[in-house]
Amino acid sequence: MIRLILPIVFFFICTHPQAAEPEPAQVWSAWQASAELHVYPQSLEPLGINLERRGQRVADGQLLAFDSVDLGSLALYAPAGNFERFIDGSLTLDARLRLARGEHEVIVDRLVISPAPGETLPVLIISDAAGRALFTASHIHVYTVPERSMLRMDRMDVRMTAELADRLGVPEHAGHFVGELEMLADLHIPEGASLAVEGGQCDDRPRWATDGHRLDVELTAMGQVSDRGTVIVDDRVYKIMTPSATLRNDTDLEAADVPWWRKLTGSFPPHDNDQHPYLIWNLYRIVDGRLEHLAASGIKHAFTTININCTLNCGDGGISGGWGHILWPGCVDIYGVGNNDSNCDLGPRHEVNPRTGIFESVGSFFDPGSTGTNTNCSSAPGENRLMVWDEDLKTADAQYYFDAWYVIRDDVDIFNGMGFHPLTPNNTSGNNWSFQLGAFSQGPAADVWVSPGSDPASGASNELFHDPDIGHFKVLTRTQQVSAERWRYTYFVMNYDVDHGIEGLLIPAPTQGTSPGDFHFNDPDYDGSNDWPITIDPDAIRFDDPGGNPVAWGTGYTFEFEIDAAPVAGEVEILLGSSAPVSSVSVPATVPPFPELIFADNFE
Repeated sequence: MIRLILPIVFFFICTHPQAAEPEPAQVWSAWQASAELHVYPQSLEPLGINLERRGQRVADGQLLAFDSVDLGSLALYAPAGNFERFIDGSLTLDARLRLARGEHEVIVDRLVISPAPGETLPVLIISDAAGRALFTASHIHVYTVPERSMLRMDRMDVRMTAELADRLGVPEHAGHFVGELEMLADLHIPEGASLAVEGGQCDDRPRWATDGHRLDVELTAMGQVSDRGTVIVDDRVYKIMTPSATLRNDTDLEAADVPWWRKLTGSFPPHDNDQHPYLIWNLYRIVDGRLEHLAASGIKHAFTTININCTLNCGDGGISGGWGHILWPGCVDIYGVGNNDSNCDLGPRHEVNPRTGIFESVGSFFDPGSTGTNTNCSSAPGENRLMVWDEDLKTADAQYYFDAWYVIRDDVDIFNGMGFHPLTPNNTSGNNWSFQLGAFSQGPAADVWVSPGSDPASGASNELFHDPDIGHFKVLTRTQQVSAERWRYTYFVMNYDVDHGIEGLLIPAPTQGTSPGDFHFNDPDYDGSNDWPITIDPDAIRFDDPGGNPVAWGTGYTFEFEIDAAPVAGEVEILLGSSAPVSSVSVPATVPPFPELIFADNFE
């Protein structure tokens, strides 16, 4: 942990290049600070980097404490007392650090913390006294607390810069996640500063979705996916992968405000519970024309929102305990890798109903004794993390995709709350990985395999099913001719928010005389004992849950076979869980033809 004691000093105010010059009363300063740096487990040691503090070795997982040097303060723009951005200035720490790897050595006498220029979201640069950048600190939860004259800067992702990675001889690990930084500083509020939003725009807020206001929150970025360590299960080596995430509320002033109450903290409006958003993430692979869901995370329970770049920021909204717990119109919120990898905020997915957004906290994973308090956290190796077998990251000629999505109660569009990146895994050394991300796309990751709107008669289909009492799921199909008379059919069933689960897939097919075979099944649990068995009926091919392994929400299963029949447009039957309002539904898809349909679409 870093602890800073810094005096207030004079500073030069400069404006953000893309923003109007702040009024003097809106420029506040932070000083007399304390801070903590947590070097995360499995962060430096797997890279062979030795960290010392004043000659004493610092192991991964430990905290670092530093004394301050009486230099510097930070200027920040805080209209109505709400943090918007850093302006200028710096804080200096007495570091006395040594980082070494083999023949490479970096000695750091002082650390200088200053705002990174040109960033749309707050980022700090941590440099040595010579101005050489060592680390970045991003995804910062920044809050002003005017009634206590305090500035909080929490949950910052600390990453190695390219310059430091080069100096340590590991250039491939530029951007490597090191740990989290937190800071607490005294806040100087200038004379004439107002804590009121101009024009009384907050007088009738919050406006809840329960009062008829439209709630629509978008995932706008991930930014990083990081290797968060190794877990060995039954002699298999698994990698833990965790993303960062950025979201934004609807910019319209008539949009709903979003409740953001931390789990197990009480009952609050508008639902008289501890309502908050949730985040999940997944890894997929496309190889040999087949889409597979490789690995899935647990569910991250969001606990506070920083509210920056807002259309309107009403602070605590006049609600006791509301500070940081309401997302206002247009506000951006960010969560870093360290934040999303938090033991006490990651739980099992099945405890949240994704269709309603409701979490029954009492008696849950976090409160097994029904005490109404958080008494349990994810503690077993890899518990509630996304764990992927490292051999699955080495598949030749494969394409990988990583997605994340928010589950938010009353959200009118679940799909703009999702997004994905193409991902390139790089096995840098030993069992250390870095993950290069391609361009971010909003929406379901499965759509990269088959485009929405594809005509089932063309040999590929992507069909969305939605019913308000059942939820959303997709059935995607791709076919491939493998010989003169033989075709491969691959189906991918993706469950977005069907809380009842999906327990069967029935594909009409002329199985007599067409030699169905070469069956393939994939789910993301790495447990072959619960794979779905295949049944060949005279007029259908069935895949059925053997019990206890339905297609749960947030997951996708792959079903495949080959058959001597070219594709046509038709329907498949999806069997739902026993608690669903109906037992099954039919969905358009590409299917094998029955004899009377063979010449119907000119495929033959």
